[in-house]
This record gives sequence, structure tokens and C-alpha cells, in this order.
Amino acid sequence: MKITHITATAIKTPFAQDYWGREAWNDDYEPRIRQGPDLDQTYPDRWRVRHRWSTEISTVLIKLETDEGITGIGESKAPVSPHAVKNYIDTNLSPWLTGKNPFTVKVLWDHYMASMRGRGHIQGLHQEAAAGLDIACWDIIGKASNRPLYEILGGPFRTYIPVYYSGIAGLRNEREDKERERLARSVENVLAQGHNAVKIAIGFGARSDLASVNLVRELAGNNILILVDALGSYDYAHALALSKQLAEAGVGWFETPLRIDDFAGYIELSRHSPIPIANDFLWTVGLLKDLLAQGCRMVCVPETIKSGITETIRIAELADTFGCGFAPHCSIGSTIEFAANAHVAASVPNLVISEYWANDNVLTKELFTPTVEVSRGHIEPPTGPGLGLTINADILTQVSD
Repeated sequence: MKITHITATAIKTPFAQDYWGREAWNDDYEPRIRQGPDLDQTYPDRWRVRHRWSTEISTVLIKLETDEGITGIGESKAPVSPHAVKNYIDTNLSPWLTGKNPFTVKVLWDHYMASMRGRGHIQGLHQEAAAGLDIACWDIIGKASNRPLYEILGGPFRTYIPVYYSGIAGLRNEREDKERERLARSVENVLAQGHNAVKIAIGFGARSDLASVNLVRELAGNNILILVDALGSYDYAHALALSKQLAEAGVGWFETPLRIDDFAGYIELSRHSPIPIANDFLWTVGLLKDLLAQGCRMVCVPETIKSGITETIRIAELADTFGCGFAPHCSIGSTIEFAANAHVAASVPNLVISEYWANDNVLTKELFTPTVEVSRGHIEPPTGPGLGLTINADILTQVSD
């Protein structure tokens, strides 16, 4: 079998509701000056940990056609610059991949990763671009074998995939009634959808962060799992102190408390925090292996449309070797990401939980059939061949950019 044609399509659609991360950590947030006992966030300065956020949902859809009439689909992460990812695929990856055998998917992945390593690109846009091609190759393998992807990957250990609602913006100022009312409405929405786990965006100082957790617990009760994500907002000392308070509040994990390049901080924090540390900033085996080898023990949180299925499986296996959990990340994207995550989650032994980005929109509800829906706090991977998804061509035309 050979790949004969590759199509990368940038797609965009409006948000049904603002993205929870952008709502919490957007550019208009400036922490109030804290003095005396409120001095709980001194470093890094807020502007140094700000990310770029999309004003609309965007991603890149991949289609790989073969000489045997089988077409594979994939998705490449592209929340800010979808045309940059598409252009990289069109000009660099597609000419090289054309004519290759999709069944050699692991060999192809090593070529993708090697192609930019010499230029210092250990992870980033080039890997996100390659991820969609990798997913599409695995989809072809499953379709050619007439088996769901989780079987091709060697599973399933389970087909019941626990998920958490992603997510809700925490309190930026716990003293403002309108902030508390906003958070209360978000919790009501989570409960109305039947979720039993949720992640809160924090990073606004210990008082505000703890107030967010306590309010969610008060409204949702004790039968909900609460996770928190600080998006690299703290230094080691404040993160350690906060981790102890979060543990007392019953929080399940503390995600990305430190900035991405504080490797020593993550090692020490994972050793001393009373609750698990999770990290979605690192999504290659090359970066994670050294941290784990030096004693870091954290939940590894790669994202299939950033890492590719091949690298995501390798990360899960690496984490398991060091006694660490695996929890696939999921944010702005389409149903392809939900399905790819679910297939991988089914086929690894060390799954903790999977993220579920709960924004109802055309890319997650109409672009593909079947949809991947939450039922009683879990999802199931589609059972059709490969990813088990079919594109709605009419909807694709509407969202193509």
C-alpha cells in the first residue's frame, strides 16, 4: 500500500462559549497588589506566563489517500496559526510522505521527529503538524484490517474511559461577588451535563485558588473529582506551599504549577507535593525520559493531535515503566482528538483519566459521525474500523478556511 495524495485543510468555527483557559488566563488579567498576609504570588510576573489564545476554534484536518482506495483521517493541533501548520505540511511533509507505506507508521514518525531535531526543534509546530499524519496512518491501518484502532494498538485494557470536564475558569479575585456568581454558574453547567470530575483554571494566588476549589466543592459535593491547572503561574516555593493546601481541600492533582523550563523544580515538587503533579507542557519521550530518570514522578499528559498516536503510546509506556500515570490532554480541536485519545486510553495499562473539552460546536457535534459523547462520566472509543469516524462533507465545506 502507498500514500498517493495528502490534503491538509485549515478549519475554523466560532466558539459556542469562550474557551475556559482564555477566559481565565487572558491578557486583560492583572493581579491586584498583595501585601502582608496576602503576599502569596511574587514570581513569575503574570505577563511572563501568558499564552496566545485563539478567538475562534481552529485546527487542521488531514486526509491521506492510498492506491488501495482507503482514506485515513487525522488532525493536527493548530489553535493559533492553522495556516502555518497547513503550510508546513504542504511544503515539507506531504512531498516526502507521498509514495510511502502507511503501515510503516513508526518508521515514518522517527523521520518526522528527526527532520527538525538538528535545528533545535525538540517539540512544537513541526510535531503538531506531523501528529495529524501519524493519526491518519493509524486510521488507514485500522481500516485495512477492519478493526478498531484500540485493537490494532494491542488493547483494550478497558473500553470505559473516565473523563473530566475541561474546564472552568477559577476566581481571579475571590472577593468579587460577580466572580463567585460566574463560577457558580459554571459548576451548575458541569453538574447538569452529568460530569463527576472537573478541572479548574487557577494561578491567581493561594487565597483565590483555594476559594475556587472550596466553592466548587460546596456546590458539587464530595462525589466529584476536582483537578486544578495553574498554567505555569508559580515558582517552586509557592507551588509547594499551595500543593499542601490543595491536598487538604481534596484536590486530585496539581497540573503545570511551574513554568515549562523549570525541570529541577518539577523534580523536587513531585517528590515533596502531597498530591500528584501533572504536566501537559512536555509531550515527547526525549524531554520526559530525563525528568523521570532523575526522580520526577508525575502524571504524564500528552495530547494525540500534538504528539501523534505513536509518540503518545511511547509516553504512556515510558510513564508506566517509572510507575507514573497517563492522562491524555484534550483542548481545542475536533471529534478526531476525542476518538484518538479514547483509543489510546483504552490500549494502555496506566490510564488515570482523560480530559474532555466540553465545548459544544460544529467540529465536535456535526463534522463527524458518530460523536463521542459523555455518559455517566465516561466515554467509549468508536468501534468502527480505524478511528471509527466518518466525515460529513457538507459540514467540512462550511468550516474550511
